[in-house]
Amino acid sequence: DQCAGAVGVGNVARGLLSESTGGALTLQATVARPDGDATGRTPVYVHSAPDRYLFCPVCPTGGMALTWFRDRFGADEVARAAREGRDAYDLLTELAADVPAGAARLTMLPHLMGAFSPEYEPGARGVFFGFTLAHGKAHFVRAILEAVAYMLRRNLELLADAGASADTVHSHGGGARSDLWCQIKADVVGMPVVTLEGEDAAIRGDAMLAGVAIGAFANLEEAATAMVMPRHRFTPDPATRAVYDDAYRRYVELFDTLRPEFAAFEIDKG
Repeated sequence: DQCAGAVGVGNVARGLLSESTGGALTLQATVARPDGDATGRTPVYVHSAPDRYLFCPVCPTGGMALTWFRDRFGADEVARAAREGRDAYDLLTELAADVPAGAARLTMLPHLMGAFSPEYEPGARGVFFGFTLAHGKAHFVRAILEAVAYMLRRNLELLADAGASADTVHSHGGGARSDLWCQIKADVVGMPVVTLEGEDAAIRGDAMLAGVAIGAFANLEEAATAMVMPRHRFTPDPATRAVYDDAYRRYVELFDTLRPEFAAFEIDKG
């Protein structure tokens, strides 16, 4: 469904890039050749568009990290959402909106099911680092949202090294419903994040493929022009750049420092 979702957000031409935050975090980049990543770390698929390929890095826990927090620590929000006919995720992100960028130096590693791209460390575990008596629930929610954005940035760097750089990210999946999360992603990666009308990009992608197959559209580019409509463009806030550059550095260094411990977890599991 990630390949269909890429089509459904208009990611059908070279130089386009999209991300999906559902249970997992995945990225999709359309490229002309499958061998741009000399390290072999980037999963690659044959694209639905002719003569193109799709890089598709995967991180197992994207939105699932927020689901885990809701299920373990969000009972109040779940109960309130039921009473008011709202979504518990919205109530949690409203808490996070009151916390400044950087979550008061609280850093999360969201690897609750191991780390895939780009670290490929199956023994990786989830970590909250740097919390004090001053931190509360809102800080932890904010740290989760930011951690997924740091994973996105790290994989964008991987794709850029493989020759698949871009200047805009098209966002889909459940995470794209949150304006706060989209803004955090834009601020962390330093490029605009664009959401689209309609929530299920994979279904729209399937419809676009069917439209090309029956001759309703000459090609996927024409289908994208007709069916892919931007909803909102989130522009990076320059005021957060220094904070997020420092927080991202801390995120990367924390993972690298803990990698030997993560590897030991995997050995012990075996």
